Amino acid sequence: MKIAVIGAIATGKSTIGEMLREMGKRVLDCDRLYDEVCAQSDYIASIERTFGAVRDGRIDRKALGDIVFGDPRRLAQLNALAHPRIKELLRARTAGDGDWYVEVSVYVGSGLEGFFDRVICAHCPIETRVQRLASRGLTREQALRRIVAQTPQETLIALADDLIDTSASKETTRARLKEIVQTVDNRAQS
Repeated sequence: MKIAVIGAIATGKSTIGEMLREMGKRVLDCDRLYDEVCAQSDYIASIERTFGAVRDGRIDRKALGDIVFGDPRRLAQLNALAHPRIKELLRARTAGDGDWYVEVSVYVGSGLEGFFDRVICAHCPIETRVQRLASRGLTREQALRRIVAQTPQETLIALADDLIDTSASKETTRARLKEIVQTVDNRAQS
């Protein structure tokens, strides 16, 4: 079974992924797959041609973010370049038997919507998300620009089989996650 862990930016997908790893589950992170994509020379060349966001032969992720977040057309261009490559890596890594939990930063429009058997959505209030992004070094304006550029949280919630409110304590998040994992494990055994 392939289970997506989705959520808008700064909703706790990575925290959930880490908790799943602690539970002994197999977890992939699409952001780490994107890191691999960013090392591909032909992808770097595409980013250079399309956005000019390459410095010293490497993609300048901050500059690229500044270009695409706030401009839906430019974000769509980036997604069209990145998503097929990420999906290809994801298919290769999750082939075979067993459960895989996959942290998915961009779910809607990525071509992954039909790939998963179950979807877990992390969610929390926008102010919590802004605070989390500020702790990563973004200004309030930068944080809001990134939040607005992505699929609305309400849309992601509507697509989910299971919800985890990550605005409470980590213990509360972990308890809810354990309930979901138990359900997945029970389905896999039947």
